[in-house]
Amino acid sequence: MQRILFLLLSVVVASGFIVAQTRIEMPVKQNPPFEVSVSEVILDFTAPSMTLGGDVVATGGSGSYIYRWYNGEKEIGTDATLVITEPGEYKLDIKDACDCLNTVIFSVKSASVEGVETEGFALYPNPVKDKLTIKAGEIDLRQVNIVSVSGRLMLVATDFDQKGENEIDLSSLPGGEYIVNCVVGDNNVITRKVIKL
Repeated sequence: MQRILFLLLSVVVASGFIVAQTRIEMPVKQNPPFEVSVSEVILDFTAPSMTLGGDVVATGGSGSYIYRWYNGEKEIGTDATLVITEPGEYKLDIKDACDCLNTVIFSVKSASVEGVETEGFALYPNPVKDKLTIKAGEIDLRQVNIVSVSGRLMLVATDFDQKGENEIDLSSLPGGEYIVNCVVGDNNVITRKVIKL
């Protein structure tokens, strides 16, 4: 995007009168807004290792990005993705060449549904061709993460009714086996495997 900046130059003589004015047009290039596709991801850890950051898309800004991964205060990587071997909270800072910063938080938890009654919770059809239905019943469904068996995050869904039945479109995913991490209640995770045809 390009904008025109107008400068008005004036020549003032000693008596305080303006004797000449000139208008100068100067083109100014402005970058589109710097954005990332997600700001927070909650995952269930898949042993022995999993890759974080594969689905984070940075757009706009200068178009050139620097990645920094942190576990707590310790910097642990500078690639766009990070392979982890244990649960924890990981932070990805993405900065463009103009020093604009966006942060993505990855909360990776051990598989647990402690305190969550999963009766009535179901995923179908399995195998699935296009649309996967998640029947949450009375469980408060907050987020669904689709993870490949190699640990790569393939899809994050948050746009659905929290209770009842919800559909997720898997038609863009290649065929294979996937882990479906359903974030419910107080960041508990219900994990199921599905086969995509």
